[in-house]
Amino acid sequence: MADSTLPDTYVQKFLKNFAPAVINAEVDTITANRYGVKSYPTTLILNRQGQEIDRLVGYFPPEEFVAGVTNALAGIGTLDDLLRKSEAEPVVDNIYEVGQKYRWRGEYDQAASFFNRVMAMDPTNASGKSAESAYNLGHMKYKLKDYLSAVELWKKMVAAYPTDEISIDAELMTAYSYQKAGDFKNAQKEYKAFLKKHPDTEEKEWIEEQFTAMKSKK
Repeated sequence: MADSTLPDTYVQKFLKNFAPAVINAEVDTITANRYGVKSYPTTLILNRQGQEIDRLVGYFPPEEFVAGVTNALAGIGTLDDLLRKSEAEPVVDNIYEVGQKYRWRGEYDQAASFFNRVMAMDPTNASGKSAESAYNLGHMKYKLKDYLSAVELWKKMVAAYPTDEISIDAELMTAYSYQKAGDFKNAQKEYKAFLKKHPDTEEKEWIEEQFTAMKSKK
């Protein structure tokens, strides 16, 4: 964002209508906690009273960034907008989007309730959203540094949706969560199982780095 989006001429012209500020959320933890910022980069769109209108999470190229902010100001894709849609048409995709919105806001309990609804509505994962919901449940525990609970949820997720592509991410994050929890024995076991199951993975070099890191900590 700092390298390509924010300096863009189109974006700079657009931002003249705002009072922009860049905050290091790992330093200014008070502001980060106030708005439940747990993923970077996060763009908060606030009113004059500092109340959140909406947020954009992740990288957005210039035109998508401007479109995202413009839509938020028009009430398109905001939490209130998605809640209205999910109530008017309670289908899997709409329920999932509400869960994602709560997740990005750091409101994990509310997010979990919607993700669980998705999984109940689509037990066969026909939409693909049930597997993503199950993955997100684990990822929220990971963000809270409850690594072993994340492991438990990801293992259930892989067992429930073994053929879904996102299960590969869950398998790798299971190993990494064991590592983050200081359980190097299980971490190494999971990494080795991952490499055996996915011999052509692009993560080989990164996994080797993790083995080295664990060895040095031992």
